[in-house]
Amino acid sequence: MNQALATKDAAAGRGDVSVAIAVYNGARYLPALLDSIIAQTVPPAEVVCSDDASTDDSVAILERYAETAPFPVRIIRQDANIGIIENFLAAFRATRGRFIAYCDQDDVWLETKLASCLEAIDDPQVSFVSHASRIVDENLTENGEVYYNIARDLRLRFPAVSFQMHAWGHQMLFSRAALEVLLALYDDEGFRDSELGDCFDYGIPFAASLVGDLCYKKAPHVLFRRHAGATSSAGLDAPAAGRDIRARLNGRAERLAERARRLELALKTIGGPHLGRVRSAPRSAQVHDDMLGLTRRRVRLAMAKRLARRAAQLPGLAVDAVRVGRPLTLQSKELVADMLTVLFGASPGRALAEV
Repeated sequence: MNQALATKDAAAGRGDVSVAIAVYNGARYLPALLDSIIAQTVPPAEVVCSDDASTDDSVAILERYAETAPFPVRIIRQDANIGIIENFLAAFRATRGRFIAYCDQDDVWLETKLASCLEAIDDPQVSFVSHASRIVDENLTENGEVYYNIARDLRLRFPAVSFQMHAWGHQMLFSRAALEVLLALYDDEGFRDSELGDCFDYGIPFAASLVGDLCYKKAPHVLFRRHAGATSSAGLDAPAAGRDIRARLNGRAERLAERARRLELALKTIGGPHLGRVRSAPRSAQVHDDMLGLTRRRVRLAMAKRLARRAAQLPGLAVDAVRVGRPLTLQSKELVADMLTVLFGASPGRALAEV
């Protein structure tokens, strides 16, 4: 590459991001995704597509895209179906950029996705960025839902990784250092078969947290297409509105128990010999242990029979809005505080102040 072209590419943000796409029978939706990557205000350095032995026109679409895209496009063809995790790992291993963006075959990127993520990760101490998404149907019609939306942009100082704030794969941009840790984790069969290893939504943020800080962007940058042929139920399995307090507490207890299991696994993984160099494994282990203790207390509270029984008897209580339809006694204030702690993670002191 001549110097003038290299300078032009650097000014355009090239040389930074590899886009990794796992493809399997995605012909119906691939063109819209690929067009949205071309439309990025900051283009990627390359796109790496791993096709999992598709039987439709996916590969032909990728080949046409490779001929016209304004950046290199590499296509890996699997001889037999190896599954979504292995297919993405194949794409990850083939990337060359400083950062990796993980991409579903059926979504549409908004044009500032890469620019926004690069702005947030422009710090050697940051290893991971994620953003919100807008849920759309197969025809890209929005339903008004935004996941996971937060009140403001934030940065989690290492090693304060929270399994309550995981991300969906298409929302992520992560560093090559994070990728190296991730690949080391997947070399361990115990991790590969675990609750962290069977889903990148948890595995990638966990790996990134061991080498840097995590940034979350409140703005949505992807149209997350949900349809009958989607490979996961993400975005389709939100709790039904109007559930009674008992159902909500039971559901929360189940989710907290799942988080506790992941935290236990994280502690075991941090102490394992296969990770290689991470920034501060002992400190990370302490933080995860503290989080595990808090999660266990919340599980016990959520499962307390008296909480659901007494909550159901409290007149005028609307948990979502934190309203109580009558003057609170001290006893009912404590009950509301307990419920907020379980359902939303608010501390009892904060809950009492807000009530």
